[in-house]
Amino acid sequence: MNWTAPIDLYCERLGAGFWAEPLNALSNAAFVMAALYIYPRVKDVRAARHLTLILAAIGCGSFAFHTFADRWSMLADVVPIFAFAILYLDVANRDYLSLGAAGRMGALLVFFAAAALITPLVAQVPIIGVSAGYAALPVAMVVYGLMLRAPAPRTARGLITSGALLSLSIVLRSVDGPLCEVWPWGTHIGWHLLNAVVLAYLIHVYHAHMLVRQRGSR
Repeated sequence: MNWTAPIDLYCERLGAGFWAEPLNALSNAAFVMAALYIYPRVKDVRAARHLTLILAAIGCGSFAFHTFADRWSMLADVVPIFAFAILYLDVANRDYLSLGAAGRMGALLVFFAAAALITPLVAQVPIIGVSAGYAALPVAMVVYGLMLRAPAPRTARGLITSGALLSLSIVLRSVDGPLCEVWPWGTHIGWHLLNAVVLAYLIHVYHAHMLVRQRGSR
């Protein structure tokens, strides 16, 4: 495999240069800024610290992809995103649902199975289908939110709100190509900016949940 083979996926890119996607590249600063903002507020909870570091890594990996725009940088882009998703799901299973090690593994397997069903279905939907790989994530947020309505209503509201915002973010990612004729800057920048907010908010929701748990155990 040629890891330096060029990839052109976004409206803003008109050539092969490093700065061919200036808005898409520079908007990744939002992830780093969000991480810098949230870190001092959540650093007393270890998993929240780890999620925040991954949030910063998402910005760095996405910056690499929107500048180098090749296969290795695409990997640098997607790996931190899915690392964040898997870690958040794992701590949700542990700390929201109070599952043990076997239950956590089983819940992750259920998520992967659901994603394997949802992804090809969404892939058939016009326009939105290009973002099918992300479709299972807002669904999971809403499902977890519904499960937590009684035991942790504040956490539930945060997760459902995050799911709704991520759905909007997926729409912004999806319409980048179709709207290119009328909006040559593209809408992928909206995916970056809104995702930075959503991921930082998810970390806040988790941290707030853990503080409530800690107070309740005293």
